This record gives sequence, structure tokens and C-alpha cells, in this order.
Amino acid sequence: MAIVLAVEPGSFLALLSYPFLIEPFLRLRTQVNIWSALYVAFAVLCGWTAWQLRGVTIAAPSSPGENRGGSADGTGAEGAPGLSHWDVLFWLGLSICSSVLLLATTNQVSQEIAVVPFLWSRRYRSIC
Repeated sequence: MAIVLAVEPGSFLALLSYPFLIEPFLRLRTQVNIWSALYVAFAVLCGWTAWQLRGVTIAAPSSPGENRGGSADGTGAEGAPGLSHWDVLFWLGLSICSSVLLLATTNQVSQEIAVVPFLWSRRYRSIC
């Protein structure tokens, strides 16, 4: 609960500070370039991390009760069968459903609701 209380004011502060600290001083093209460079850096770091961990094996649990899922050889704790391919596909399908629902909802909201400019921006105050 404490992390939620710490994150929410930070998000609210970032949302309120954008039109006053970033938008007036950085052109849109500059913002796009900064975000693109940061995204490429993130992708490179993810790839580098995956490359560094390519040969790492996961240690076996110290007691049989610790491993509740399946292992790489298809057996779970105490020789029980692990996750089947259908189980993996089922869980992947569930995660795909959440992404599709988010995209569909965002698409519907952005097309059906009128776009309202930031009312606190000076250039839009004269219009409203």
C-alpha cells in the first residue's frame, strides 16, 4: 500500500508538470527524438541482458515442495507431470486477450470521444 501512495502523487505531479516544464521548452520533434532514443536504449539493454543470461541455468529447489510448477524436462515436483504445451498456450492466450481488450478499448474511446485540448494551455484558452 505504501508504494501505491508513493507512486500516485508522482504520476500526478508528472502529469501536471508536463505542460509547464516540458511542452513550452522542447519542440515536439525534440520530444519524439528523446523518447525514440530512450526506447532504443531500453531495447538494447533488454537484448544485452538476454544475451548475458543465455547460458544461465536455474538451480533446482532445495526441497521437493518448493517447486510447484514444471521443470524443463516436463516433470514437476516429486515426479508429477509439469505444464503441458496446451497449458502454456492457454496462459499465453489469456495474456493475449488482455492486450487485445486494452487495444480495442483504447481504439474505441479515442474514436468515439471528442478530443479535448489541454484547457490550461495558453494557445487553447483563446479558442475556448
